[in-house]
Amino acid sequence: MRNAARGASIMDMVDLPARFADRYPKELSGGQRLRVAIARALVMNPDLIVGDKPTSALDVSVQSQILNLMMDLKRELGPTHVFILGNLSVVEHLVDQVAAMYLGRVVELGGAAQVFAAPRHPYTRALLDPALTVAPGQGLPDIGLGAAFPNPLAIPPGCPFQPRCPRAFDLCSRVRPHPADVAFGGAARHLAEEPLKGAA
Repeated sequence: MRNAARGASIMDMVDLPARFADRYPKELSGGQRLRVAIARALVMNPDLIVGDKPTSALDVSVQSQILNLMMDLKRELGPTHVFILGNLSVVEHLVDQVAAMYLGRVVELGGAAQVFAAPRHPYTRALLDPALTVAPGQGLPDIGLGAAFPNPLAIPPGCPFQPRCPRAFDLCSRVRPHPADVAFGGAARHLAEEPLKGAA
């Protein structure tokens, strides 16, 4: 009985009716299945919840409901959430700290407000620049990073981003920059003192 009561309590937390306890996944919508996944994560009272693109398969209205739910649960229950996300508009409003990654390495780390207002790494800057235009027939804008992607199994010497970086100079091809500091944030680039103002 204790387990049943706990299950009912968790289902209530994620806004699922108790009658859903006996349903199969094929009988649930995408948003309902995600709520079940969140409920399963909460059953063990975790200190840390990791969400890998948790709302990527949902339509916009359901995404909003799920993100609001996750923020409410964080406030009420207190677990730390780590989100792996590509939608920067979601990132900006959902998290306190941001880590931008390139080729599996953190290239910038800092408070969300700080990173979005004044990014210090060219890759972060490129991610934040508009990627699409509303004008028909205009295609994708040039964000100054080139079309070539380095082989992640054969990362170039020096800074891994330097083959695509519009601000690269000689040192970048020879010396790998210090990583972003976990405690204090910052960017993994040789000239990281000043924020970057926009696409080069």
